[in-house]
Amino acid sequence: MYAALDLGTNNCRFLIVEPDGKEYKVIETFSRSVRLGEGLFLRGEISEEAQLRALDALSECAERLKPYNILRLRAVATEACRSARNGPDFIRRIKKNTGLSLKIISQQEEIRLAASACVPLLDKGYDRAMVFDIGGGSTEMAWINLRSGLYRKGGFWEPEIIAWHSVNKGVVTLSDSFKECAPDERDALFERVTAETYQSVLEFYNIVKQKDTRPWKSFHLLGASGTVTTLAALSIGLKRYNRFAVDGSWMASETVELLIDNIRRSGDYSMIAEGFTGPERADLLIPGCAILTAIINFFPKIRLRVADRGVREGIITDLLKESFLKPHGKKSGRKKGR
Repeated sequence: MYAALDLGTNNCRFLIVEPDGKEYKVIETFSRSVRLGEGLFLRGEISEEAQLRALDALSECAERLKPYNILRLRAVATEACRSARNGPDFIRRIKKNTGLSLKIISQQEEIRLAASACVPLLDKGYDRAMVFDIGGGSTEMAWINLRSGLYRKGGFWEPEIIAWHSVNKGVVTLSDSFKECAPDERDALFERVTAETYQSVLEFYNIVKQKDTRPWKSFHLLGASGTVTTLAALSIGLKRYNRFAVDGSWMASETVELLIDNIRRSGDYSMIAEGFTGPERADLLIPGCAILTAIINFFPKIRLRVADRGVREGIITDLLKESFLKPHGKKSGRKKGR
């Protein structure tokens, strides 16, 4: 069995799978909001309270590993640990307290893993795709050529990432600003976040135009984040969140705009998020909507595909590829990453 762990700025996500060729069967999954980046923008450090929340979740992950014969385990940490002054110290604390060895990955590696996880949802009827992930501490974007790529042994297709970009805006770090903002000033803050993010998308697209010199005619958006999946669940009319109904669904930009307008007018985000994100994540919805609004405004009339998958699924995909690339199909029985 293989296992993947992703400690993000908002969530701790964990996945145990049983390989079946280049596919896999999910044995166990875990996700908990730990808000590791809460207050990080103001202090520059991960708070003790946030560390304790994350350690509690990680300890549970370590316990869940014990009954299984895990051949490969890969555990990573992203933006909060990457940007915090005490990020490396916290990684050492995790090892000491839980036995788990986490590696802080770069922005580029984070984008690559997210894009790899979303490969099955990339529609090759288009020439290009822009994959984005609105995270807790940053928003990652990748411009992908769907007309090229590399086929690995076992039939794995690795898309060509022409350009990538990381925007230093995420739902957890922005939620601190929205909490401190007076109610009558939140609309102005929403517009400011949208305008600043729009400028970052423009900078990214200018990079794309410089690097993507081959002819292309069409592209679609692919969004992997709690903001996008929540809006997709609302658009479908779900009463309770259902990953299988949301993952791979499509939304028109007009639908996204209407949903965000309705959410902003309602003001009661906890009721909207109930059944989808949980009340503990309700305050993250508006910052996510501000970021998403900028992307939709920059790419109007473009279809958006929804992905309920991310870094941990990308890790599993990597582990599957590696098993196929080993000579003579040999598999190691040594546990790794612990």
